This record gives sequence, structure tokens and C-alpha cells, in this order.
Amino acid sequence: MEYENLIERLLADVPQIRPHYEEEIEWLEEDLPHVIFGMVVTPFIIKSIETQKEISNLYSFLEEMAVADDKVHEVLVVSVLESLITDRDIIDTAKSHMGKLTKTLCETTETAYGY
Repeated sequence: MEYENLIERLLADVPQIRPHYEEEIEWLEEDLPHVIFGMVVTPFIIKSIETQKEISNLYSFLEEMAVADDKVHEVLVVSVLESLITDRDIIDTAKSHMGKLTKTLCETTETAYGY
């Protein structure tokens, strides 16, 4: 997994996110990974938790991001985990679905932000 193909991989590995992506991309000028993960992926995770929708393929994708190159890793931490930890009502549920490394990164991020 590389930064340059991150969006393509997301759409291939997590096809149920495509309608949300297409809705946002209509008005965005570029589909930069940080923007897409912040505006599409993180809200998708939150909504899935609130509606108890199963998205294990997305959590597997996040785990792959956790072991990818530095730029991909940064997208995971900055655009997904930093946003999720601020929603204290859902973070424990999100962590219960995360892979081992993603969960560790999340907990490290929580500690860094004083949670």
C-alpha cells in the first residue's frame, strides 16, 4: 500500500464506502488522501458504529495502513485516529474492532492528547 494509490485501494478494498466518496468528490477539486479520510472514512466509521453496521473490511484496511509507509501511516493517525479519539462515545467501540497495531496507535494518540 502506497500513498499514491491509497484512495484507489480504499475503494477497491472497502466498496461500500464508494457512494460516500462519490458524494464528497462531486464538489472537491482534488481527492487528496487526508481530505478523503477526514471527510469520508472517519464519518463512515462513526455512522457504522452508531447504526451497528459491520465494516470489518475497513478495519482490516486500517490495519494495513498502520504497517505501510510513513505517508500512509500519517493519514491513518492524523485524519482518522485523531478525529475518532475526540468522539468519546464511540472510541471504545471503534477500538474493539481495530487490529492490534491500529489499536496501539490509537491508544498512543489518546495518551498524546491527554485522554
